Amino acid sequence: MTNTLEEIKKNHFHSYRIEDLLDYPTITVEEELEFKIRNGVKIKNEWNIKEKALMKNKKNQLLGIYEKEKDLLKVWKNFI
Repeated sequence: MTNTLEEIKKNHFHSYRIEDLLDYPTITVEEELEFKIRNGVKIKNEWNIKEKALMKNKKNQLLGIYEKEKDLLKVWKNFI
């Protein structure tokens, strides 16, 4: 999923969303959990994530990427 230099020169290219490029599960969270994610709080791995997961709110905004740490998920990258 890349653009060629020729496509870019001709202004015929596509911008990709990070969630389209990463092969991680996407989790939509409630407001209470969204607050914790926005503040980088470790959360329970209630989804049984094996590696990393994309966290979104109900408005489909990407909040961050969390990664597994033992039985918790910790912030790997926050976008908010």
